[in-house]
Amino acid sequence: TALPILKEKDGKFEAEMASVKAELESVVKGKDVTFSEMKRSKEMALGELEKSFKENLSEKERLLERVLIEKEELGCELKLLKDRVEEMVKEAGNEEVRVKEAVELKEREVGELKAERSEERF
Repeated sequence: TALPILKEKDGKFEAEMASVKAELESVVKGKDVTFSEMKRSKEMALGELEKSFKENLSEKERLLERVLIEKEELGCELKLLKDRVEEMVKEAGNEEVRVKEAVELKEREVGELKAERSEERF
């Protein structure tokens, strides 16, 4: 008499186990899909992030290269300006010397003319 009851309970237990197993499989399957989707989404996001990082890095490298080129060009322009200013200072110095020489010459000529006039007066 106990055997049929055990078989019945055993059957119910197996049915419950099958039900739980099916429920667990569906949950796990759903989790796998969700996990796979999350993993794929994460990989895509990382791929986009890496692509964006590389683009930003490339843009920054191009900007840095352009800044270095402009710095070099400005350095050349600055040197040319410095050379030109030095040349202008030399020219101004030479002009000052010429003006002084011309003034001294005129002063001598005026002195000689005054001397000639004073001799003529006497």
